[in-house]
Amino acid sequence: MIRVIEPAEPTIILGVEAFEECTRQSETLGKWEAWKQFNFEPFKGAFQPMLDVVYQDELESLKPFVEAMDFNASLANAQLFIATGGENRVRHALHRAMNALPSEEPFPVYLLVGLGHTNGMALPGHEPYIYMGLEQTPCPQGIEGLVAHEYNHLYRVQRFHQRYSAESFCLENLTVGEFTITEGLATVFPLVLSEIEITPRRIAECLPALGDPAEVATREDAMRADVLAHWNEPASREMIVRFVESGVSYFAGAVMMSRLLEAGYDICGLTRLSTERLSEMVRLD
Repeated sequence: MIRVIEPAEPTIILGVEAFEECTRQSETLGKWEAWKQFNFEPFKGAFQPMLDVVYQDELESLKPFVEAMDFNASLANAQLFIATGGENRVRHALHRAMNALPSEEPFPVYLLVGLGHTNGMALPGHEPYIYMGLEQTPCPQGIEGLVAHEYNHLYRVQRFHQRYSAESFCLENLTVGEFTITEGLATVFPLVLSEIEITPRRIAECLPALGDPAEVATREDAMRADVLAHWNEPASREMIVRFVESGVSYFAGAVMMSRLLEAGYDICGLTRLSTERLSEMVRLD
């Protein structure tokens, strides 16, 4: 008997009005107290896992970032996002991604004003979720590309990391190779959905941190060799800066995935494979 998977409907959680109140209250309470009371606490389900997984620190460690924020500018960006149909575009992009790769579990999507550090992420938590920082400008792929990228992460978090709590899911338990696989899949997924020809240069255009796309494409072999040489190393802060924040793991991983697509695999099938299996495949291609 064939079982048809019905995509689980995501829940959109919008935090613009809350941040508007946060901005008003900051005039009397100060930025930090207002941010904690009117932005962090209402959306703790999104911010606490970031604190546990990404920052790996106590709440007080965020105070310098909050104090440095321009609340009014962040609010204006978030309001512009809503005014220009951003919420509907997110819903449309989610449905497109989920039609290609259905999720069996419902999940929340937080559209919040963050600290200006990331425009999107997907993390384990009380329930895995997608987060988008509305204070940020969209990535080169636009809202649709960003949503598809983060949904690909979300799908794999649900499939392979459901057993982790946010507190136990530590970035340093991952390796350079695991980051490369994960970010490679998520970078290629939106391109496939948009039926865009996937070339090293086109991949580089999605990754502005790497610099000029034409020049980046000429360094394909060197970046692949560098990633493979450090494949099994833990994702220490040094390795994250070198490979993840630089965009190298994104580029090398996406090129690896594109080679598998050329060999006849499809992106949804690859996304369903374990990191261990994908690691074997890309290192032998």
